[in-house]
Amino acid sequence: MEEKQRAVLGDEDKEGASCPLCVEEMDVTDMSFLPCPCGYQICLLCFNYIQNEGNKQCPACRTEYKEEKFKTNTPPEKKKKDASSEDDDGGWEKGGSKNTKKAGNKDKKQGVVFPGFTGRVHDMLHQAVDIGHVTKGDLDERALSDLKHLPERGAVAVLSEFMKKDMSRIRNKSAFLNGIICRVQEELAR
Repeated sequence: MEEKQRAVLGDEDKEGASCPLCVEEMDVTDMSFLPCPCGYQICLLCFNYIQNEGNKQCPACRTEYKEEKFKTNTPPEKKKKDASSEDDDGGWEKGGSKNTKKAGNKDKKQGVVFPGFTGRVHDMLHQAVDIGHVTKGDLDERALSDLKHLPERGAVAVLSEFMKKDMSRIRNKSAFLNGIICRVQEELAR
C-alpha cells in the first residue's frame, strides 16, 4: 500500500504536493487521508464533492469509495499534539466548547462544497448560500469554472457585485453570474 502511495505522490517533499483534481496545495490533513486502497490521493474538499455530488468513485481506479477502506496516516507531530490535548477538555465540563460560535458556522457550511475555491472567494460563496442569496443548484458548473479561472481579486469583485443584486427577479442566476464574470474579465484585460 505504501509503495503505491509513494508511486502516486512521488518521493519528493510532500509539503508542496497539490490535489490532482483541483490543483490546490494539500495540507497535513489532506496528506494523511487516503480514501482509496489504490493510493490515489486527493484533498478532502474534492473527496467530499465526489461523495456528495459525484459518482462516489475513485477518479483513478473507478472503484466505489467505501468507508471501511479509508486510511489515515497521522504524522508524528499530530500524534504528539493530540496526546497533549487529551488533558484539555476544551471547556466541555464548563458548559460547552470554547469555540461554540465557530463550530456552529462550520456545521452550516459543511453541507455545501465548492471544490477548487479557497480563501476569500470560498468564504463569499458560502456566505451567499448561508444567507439564502443562492443555492448551490442555482450555479452551474460553467459559471463556477469561469469563476475559478479568475484571479482572486477578480473573483472577489464578481462575487461582491453578484451579492449586491436582488436575486428574487433573476431566473437564471448562472447566466447572470457569467455576465458579471465576462465584464470583469474585460476590465482585467485592460
